[in-house]
Amino acid sequence: MKAFPFALAIAAALAMSAPALAMVETVNVDNSTDSCAWVSVYNSYGFSNTWTDVGNQWSKPHTTIQFHVPKSVEIRVNAKVFTKADCTGNHYDTWDVKKGVMNDHGLVFELMKGNGREWLWFKRVMH
Repeated sequence: MKAFPFALAIAAALAMSAPALAMVETVNVDNSTDSCAWVSVYNSYGFSNTWTDVGNQWSKPHTTIQFHVPKSVEIRVNAKVFTKADCTGNHYDTWDVKKGVMNDHGLVFELMKGNGREWLWFKRVMH
C-alpha cells in the first residue's frame, strides 16, 4: 500500500508535463519576392542529428504562409524557388536554420531577393 501514493505522485507529475510535450511552435514564412516557392519545414531535437519533415506548402509571390510545428531545438526551412510566379520553370533551393528555439514563441523566416536571386533567412521571433 505504501507504493500507491508514490505511483500516484509519479502519474500526476507525468500528467502535468504532458501539455509541455504537446506544445506547438508557429513558423511563418514571408515570401517577399515575385517568385513562387515550394516551402518545407523540418524540426530536430538536436541530439539525434536527424530532421523530420513536419509540413510543406506552396508560397505564392508576396504572401505569408504558416506552419504549426512541434516544439523543437532546431527548425529548418527549405524553399524550392521557381523562376516563374505561376510555379513553373527552373528551380533552385535555398534554406536557413534557427537553433535554440525551444523557448521562442513563433518564428518568422523571409524569402527575399538579393544579389540577383532569392534567399531564405531567419527574420525574427514573434512575441
